[in-house]
Amino acid sequence: MYTEKTIAADKVTTSIQRAHESLSTLMAGLNDDALQLIRRNGQVVPWNEQKIEIAVRKAFLSQNMDSSYAKEISREVSERIQTAGLSFVNIEDVQDCVQEALMRRGYFKVAEAYILYRSARKKIREEAAQRSAAEDKRQDAIVFVKCDDGQSFFWNGVDLRKRILFSKIGLPLNLSDGEIENEVRSRIPSETTAHDLRKQILKNATQLATLNSHFSFFAARMQLSYLYEDVLGWNIVDEGTDRLKAFHQKYFRDYIRHGIQNHQLDKRLQEFNLDRLTEAIDVSADLDIDSVALATLLKGHLKTSVNKVLETPQIFWMRVAMGLCLNESHDREVKAIQLYSLLKSRRICFGSPILISAGTDKAALANAYVYKVSDSLESIMHRGIAENAFLSKKANSIGGAWTAVRGKGCEIHDNMHGCSEGILPFLKLHSGQLEALNRGFKGPGKGCAYVEIWHNDILSLQDFNKKSHVEPALTCAQWIPDLFFQRLQKEEDWTLFRSNEVPGLHKCFGSVFEAKYCEYENRAEEGEIFGHKVPAKSLWQTILNAQIEKNFSRIAFKDACNLRNTQKHTGCIHASDALGDVTLNSGEDETAPVFSGFVLLPAHINKNGNLEMAKLKESLYWLVRALDNAIDIHTYPSESARMAAKRHRAVSIGVMGLQEALYLKNLAYDSYDGIEFHDELAESLEYFALESSQTLSQERSSYPSYGGSLWEQGQMPLDTLDTLERERKTKIDVPRHARLDWNALRNKILANGLRNSHLVALGSDENTAKICGLTDGPAPTLSNLVSLITEDGTLRYLHPLLFNELQRVNLADVKTLEQIFYFDGNLTHVETLPADLKKKYRTANELDPNLYLQAAAQRQKWLDQSQVSLPCFSLPSVQALSSFYLKAWKLGLKTFGPLLSL
Repeated sequence: MYTEKTIAADKVTTSIQRAHESLSTLMAGLNDDALQLIRRNGQVVPWNEQKIEIAVRKAFLSQNMDSSYAKEISREVSERIQTAGLSFVNIEDVQDCVQEALMRRGYFKVAEAYILYRSARKKIREEAAQRSAAEDKRQDAIVFVKCDDGQSFFWNGVDLRKRILFSKIGLPLNLSDGEIENEVRSRIPSETTAHDLRKQILKNATQLATLNSHFSFFAARMQLSYLYEDVLGWNIVDEGTDRLKAFHQKYFRDYIRHGIQNHQLDKRLQEFNLDRLTEAIDVSADLDIDSVALATLLKGHLKTSVNKVLETPQIFWMRVAMGLCLNESHDREVKAIQLYSLLKSRRICFGSPILISAGTDKAALANAYVYKVSDSLESIMHRGIAENAFLSKKANSIGGAWTAVRGKGCEIHDNMHGCSEGILPFLKLHSGQLEALNRGFKGPGKGCAYVEIWHNDILSLQDFNKKSHVEPALTCAQWIPDLFFQRLQKEEDWTLFRSNEVPGLHKCFGSVFEAKYCEYENRAEEGEIFGHKVPAKSLWQTILNAQIEKNFSRIAFKDACNLRNTQKHTGCIHASDALGDVTLNSGEDETAPVFSGFVLLPAHINKNGNLEMAKLKESLYWLVRALDNAIDIHTYPSESARMAAKRHRAVSIGVMGLQEALYLKNLAYDSYDGIEFHDELAESLEYFALESSQTLSQERSSYPSYGGSLWEQGQMPLDTLDTLERERKTKIDVPRHARLDWNALRNKILANGLRNSHLVALGSDENTAKICGLTDGPAPTLSNLVSLITEDGTLRYLHPLLFNELQRVNLADVKTLEQIFYFDGNLTHVETLPADLKKKYRTANELDPNLYLQAAAQRQKWLDQSQVSLPCFSLPSVQALSSFYLKAWKLGLKTFGPLLSL
């Protein structure tokens, strides 16, 4: 296609000279140090070497090549341009320089990919320019519209004006009604179909959000007005918005009746007093829905039949509330209305499976499952493959322990006298099974296989999924005991074993594990069993390098999970779920189901920026009650899952919008006052969840395995931190002060028992977060831009809270917004923004890693389970990752998700 001589040796010099001549008038009087980049649209932005590195890295990855050279190349390009003494440089000249640098270093395939990419982008820009020139934004007053049934009519926009009046209620929009109408009517041809007319109107309305985030709510309401017509038979011109509630009430009764007749809904719904429930429906609550939330609801949460949507958002919330109150024996309607009220007012929410399935026939309500595979072909194929297909079909994800499966090279005692191929072939089979699942809008199944770091397959597992461009269906996690980190710090050796030759090692932890491990090491030294010694540091570096090279593996700390487990008397925690927030026992006869609910934090922050304790307490009571109901309503895909659920009655309560709560408190995520709020929040969540569970225990009795638990012994989660310290013989440096009366709660639990073995796990659920319009789980924001996926691509707009702040300081202008979009939502390089705003709205990869870990540790000390924590680095290195994980281990953290490299 081209040769090395295609680009001349003096290409860079020529490009720079050309840029210098064309920009000489602009450079006059400017500081040479302030290098600026001229984009294709003429906008001038600060020079950003990281942008070059990211583009080059993508080119390497597209060829499945090591992308670490991208930094050197970007550095070379940057130095060449900066040494030319320019104040401005054109984007095309920069790309020419990159191209030449790749060729000179011999990366011809990468250069080819880069050239093809530039050519494709140029063609897209040219086609877009042609379309733009051809489109006339002027709109005819009357449009001829054809309907699907063959009829036609002249559309004059009367309904559009009514939709605009409804959609703008209470929103601080910066356009008049007439200006909005002109924008929404743009690019509508004089003759079109009813479908295309609606599509163009909604597309135009949605695009307005790019310059004013409040239009995301406006656009959602526009779409809702059409949804009401489709579902309810209402018409905005004939009936008006005043009759929306009446149409909801009439439709709701018919919907429940027909849903039961068609076996879509649980027949027990007809036992409710529907007249009483319909009175509680609050259509005005739909005004809080934005475009992303509505798109997520329409994608898979609102019930459909033959491509027809059957629910509006408020009917959806009422169906969920009813579905979680099916087994309430007294005041069922009162409880359903209370739950509905909390849902529609965005105080609580549930995991996607509950939202999708509650109230339906054979409801599947578990968010995730945690399982264990034994060292037999029967267990591998039944528990690890076949049963997992049923588990993951409707759950968000599954996680399992595969350590017991013997590694490569182990002798198989059968008539064939063969040797095991290890875990990897079975994991590939499991991965294929997950990918084969058709789960509709949720995509293929998601799973994570946990393997202890002493397993002799641990090194080969690092190549599993390496250099994946997207997170694969199945990922792996290292299950690491304290002994490994102790040896790592001393730069000692670590021994890998075949799991079938070290019975019991997987099932013990703490000092018992250390004694057994050392015993097996001695036996390996004597040649009695297999043992392969590797430097702990070398193994650790291999694991971290694999993370950097995108194998999406996780890190989890075995001893912190088990020594702090309140259910130690019933077994061992062998794994977490795919997210890493759940720490529940699993075994040969028990698969732990996860029933998830969330407190939506912004609704619990008052005008003074304080956490409203009474409100939080009430929300947690109803969450605990509803999730406890879900345990008995759920349709179990396996007997092992049903047994674990009924025996321990574990639930998983987390949060949504911790980042937004901090915004409302005017605090940065990793500020010292912010960390204090992390601490206060986690304590309050655990305290009120436990209080709710002991109250429920008085009504419904304690969970069956309560006897012998740490709860029965009067130990609270904070007390178990002392246990971890004693085992490690080292101080865990987190403050222990309490704000609430834990002794009083301890006495209540000793007197009344507890309904649920586990309660709080700060997990995540991407779809639930989108429906609630909040940052997912306890994580910091990854971007200050909200992304809405449409048929025409991804539309991005500013986070509404940030947009409000920009309006407050008169900086919500087009120039500032374009700068923020150019830097992908990162505010650091937007010079016009005040420093305090930049600090408050820093994204995950800008946070201080040590303070991020400190915040996580001060949450973790209160929790009876774990939390979603994601290592996030702009440009990760082995040294930085190692320091991060070692500090996390020392602070008593339990689990981590995959590395995010932004």
